Parts: sequence; structure tokens; C-alpha cells
Amino acid sequence: MYPLASLVRDSFGRFTFRNGILHALPVELCDAPRIGAYCRVDQAGWSVSEFGYHVYAQFLPRGELIIFPALILIDGSKVLKKFYNYSVSFKKIQIEKMVEGIIENYRNVQMTALRGQGILIHDLRALSDSIYHSAVEASSLNDQKNYHECKKRIENILASQGMLQMRADALDFVGNALPNSVEDYVPVFKKVDKVVRCFKSRAAGRRKSVNLYGNSYKRTWGAAILELVPYGLIDNGLKYCPEEGRVDVQVRDELDKTIVSVSSFGPKIEESEKSRIFTEGMRGVSAISTNLPGEGIGLYMVEKITRETFGGSVSVYQEETPVLFGDSTAYFQTTFEVVLPSW
Repeated sequence: MYPLASLVRDSFGRFTFRNGILHALPVELCDAPRIGAYCRVDQAGWSVSEFGYHVYAQFLPRGELIIFPALILIDGSKVLKKFYNYSVSFKKIQIEKMVEGIIENYRNVQMTALRGQGILIHDLRALSDSIYHSAVEASSLNDQKNYHECKKRIENILASQGMLQMRADALDFVGNALPNSVEDYVPVFKKVDKVVRCFKSRAAGRRKSVNLYGNSYKRTWGAAILELVPYGLIDNGLKYCPEEGRVDVQVRDELDKTIVSVSSFGPKIEESEKSRIFTEGMRGVSAISTNLPGEGIGLYMVEKITRETFGGSVSVYQEETPVLFGDSTAYFQTTFEVVLPSW
């Protein structure tokens, strides 16, 4: 919704009218006949409607026409009929600047969606290729009766399929489309181990590694989406750690809780960013400067699932002393710690 009343109409003539949050139109200016008249506006720019009120319209990036009707302008023609408690007025430039901002925001959202779609397509193709080539190799090795290597290829297929499933679940979570799973006791170590195994071949393909340490015999309570927590943290660690780098995952039990920590070298997190790093859409300055793709969704997903689904918490710690890798790029040892209530 916008501060002023607006109507958005697509190329098929379908429209949505919403009254303003700050300045709502009086009933006489948003009844069915008036809204029908606003819908008939088909050109961008300024026009004058019934009773001398001004209308401003512009096309959005996807082709819809956004219309702001029944405006009173300080620098426009005089309104012929006024209505009780509706007298707020604007300059033309104020309305035009507001709409420019709205259109720019639409463009940014559209570009973000396209980038996200590109990342998804790349990931799906890579996983699809991995499954296909592993299947071809497994078939050939089976014909050669090399069952040991054949088993390895089958394990790669299962790992890639697991990655594909978690990638799809993560997208569903972002789109609020995950089903309402029945809650139950969830074995923490077993879920983390599954995710680590799924990541191993992918990490090796990037000349990196994922290692699991510790153990846990406890279970936490919640929906069957715990895998998305280590998935988000390991995926983040692998993305930002240097070539030949490693992501270390540790699981341990403490009294009435289980702690999952994920450590790796990554870009610096500024002090002012630490309190916002789990906010949706948030990416640190140093993370952005790496030019690696990202939408600021992974850590948000981790925190939201941990807190809302399992009643736990997640925090981040980073060493202050940088370590230089490769082309003398500075990296910092970074640890994300997830605390889950467990029994």
C-alpha cells in the first residue's frame, strides 16, 4: 500500500484499488463509478477527472499502469467540488518524485528476482549434471563389475538428490510455501550428518571441504525442516571461504541443549552489521565486495527456522585478526553457533 490512494491496472484490464494509508479518499471519490473512470485512464502523465481533481499515471516496469487519482494540487487547476475532511494538497513535483521512487523500487525488486532465478537455474543445472554423469559412470562401472566405485557414484547421486531437495525446500521457505509439517522429536546429529554428506562432493568440486566433528545423542522438538539450518550455514561458508578452504561443523550436547557450530574463513563482518546479519536481504559490505551472488536470504532463513520452529537461537563470532590467502585477500575465522533446546 502507498501513502495515497492508488489503482494498478494490467494489460488485460484487471485492476486493484487500494486506499491511501495516510490520506484516504472520501467515499464520494472512490465509489464504483469513480473507480470505473480511473480505470479508463490509459496514458502516462497528468489528467483531470470529475470535479476538477487531478490524476497522475505511470507505467511500471512490467507493463502495469499505476494511477494516483483525486489529487489536489497546489500548482494545478482549482478543484470544483470539495468534500468534508479531504483537503490535503501537493505540488506536482512531489507526486512525480514519489512515483519515480515507486518505479525504481519495482525495478530493484525485479532485478533481484532475476538474479535469484539465475542463481537457481545455475544450481539446478549443476546438480542435474552431477546426477546424470554419476548415473552414467555407475552404469558403466556396474557393467565392469567394479562395484566399489559403482557404489561411490550411487552415493554421489543420492547426495546430489539431497542437495536438490534442500535447495527446493529453501526456495519454498522463502516463498512461505513450506507445508505445515507435523512436529516431532528430531535427532540433531543425524540431520546435520545428512547435510554434511550431501555437501561433500559439491565442496570437493570447488576444491574445498566440509568436515563433521563431535556427536550428539539428543533430539530437539519441531517440524521436519531442521536440515535447512545446517544447509544455510554450510552453503554460506562454502561460498565465501577461499579455495582449498574448509568448513568445519561440530555438534555437541550440553545439559538441556544441543549446539551446532559451523566455522570457516570468510569476509569481515563490520561491528555495525553483526546485529543485522540475520535480517532478510542483509549482506555485509565485505560480502558484497566479493562479487559473489547472494540475496541475503540464507542466514535469515537459518535464524527464522531456529527461533520460530525450534525455539532456539543463533549467533555469530568472528576473530579480529585477518589471515591472508591466495592473492593476499584478508579472511577472518567466522563461527556461527546454533543452540537448540533438546532432550
